[in-house]
Amino acid sequence: MVKKNFLFVLLLIISITLFSQEKKKAQYYFGICILDNGAGQMVRFGTVRVSLDGSKKITYSSKQNFLLKVAGHMESRANPDKINNWKEYKVNWKALDLLWKLKYSEYPYDRRDDKEGWANLTFGPSPGQLKFLSKYGFKKSINDFIYGDNMYALLIDIQNPEWQYNYSMQ
Repeated sequence: MVKKNFLFVLLLIISITLFSQEKKKAQYYFGICILDNGAGQMVRFGTVRVSLDGSKKITYSSKQNFLLKVAGHMESRANPDKINNWKEYKVNWKALDLLWKLKYSEYPYDRRDDKEGWANLTFGPSPGQLKFLSKYGFKKSINDFIYGDNMYALLIDIQNPEWQYNYSMQ
């Protein structure tokens, strides 16, 4: 009986250790995807779990929850220390409202005063523009989910008028 209890406890300890190590291997990041949901929301927001093997799982959230999580005001695995990443990365969160301009030459809905986008094609960037965006993690299309430092770098850059001009000229 003692041997069985010992074996049980030993297996339990090994299982807990392996499970906790597996959890630690995953990395979590905030991310965005410029994908229109058909209801006027131009960007999808979420947290990306990147496993040690490179596989990714995205958990989507509302824009408001995303803003709060990135600012450290709401619990998130991508921000366990509750750091204000907007401040840390020197990003104005309002840059999120510019992201549609990367994908569209004109705002596709009627509810906006600022209707001119930067895309060279009506519903997407030109091949040159997509290549220009590849340094931010866009691999195959403008709809790719970008995350981590790539997301922050893009949000910083799209606020710069010179960057906007260079993108529109691709």
